[in-house]
Amino acid sequence: MVDLEIGIKEIVASINDYINGNNTEENYEVILNVVDGLHEYIKLTKKNKLRATFVFLVSRLATLITSPSLMKEDLYREIISSCKMDYEFYLEAVERLKRYVDECESKGEYPDLDAAYLLSINISLLFRACLNYTGYIRTLENCYKNDIAFQINIENNGKCEKEEVKKLLMITDSAIEELKKE
Repeated sequence: MVDLEIGIKEIVASINDYINGNNTEENYEVILNVVDGLHEYIKLTKKNKLRATFVFLVSRLATLITSPSLMKEDLYREIISSCKMDYEFYLEAVERLKRYVDECESKGEYPDLDAAYLLSINISLLFRACLNYTGYIRTLENCYKNDIAFQINIENNGKCEKEEVKKLLMITDSAIEELKKE
C-alpha cells in the first residue's frame, strides 16, 4: 500500500510540476499516461456496472434461496438501502468524471488533471466499498442461520471515499464550467 501511495504522490507531483512550467519530457509522458488512463478507466466503469449488476443480483438470489425471511429484517434492509445509495453515488460520480473527460477532450486541455486522476482512484475505492456490502450480507446470513447477533456500522463503509469524491467532483465540475466559458 505504501508503494501505491508513493506512486500516486509522484504522479500528482509530476502533473503539478508540468502545470507549473517544468515541461520535461518525463512530466509530459506522465500527463499523457494519466489522460490515457482516464479514458481507459471510463471504459472500465462500463464493465464495473455490469459486474455490479451481476454481483447484486446473485447476492439477492442467494439470500432469497438461503434465508428468505432475512429480507424482512431491518438490518438487511438498511444494508441494501446503503448499498443502493452508495452505488447510485458511484454512478453519478462516474458520469461526472466522464463529462469532465469528454469536455476536456473536446477542448484539448485538461485543467485540474490531478483532481481528475485522484477522483478516478477514489471512485474505484468507492466501487469496492459498494461490493463489500455483499460480504456484509453473507455474514448477516450466516449469523441469522446460526442465531448469532450481528452488529455492523455500515455508515462508515466508503465514507472517506465519498467525502473525497465530493471534494474532487467540485474541482472537476468547476474545470468543466471554466472550459465551457472559453
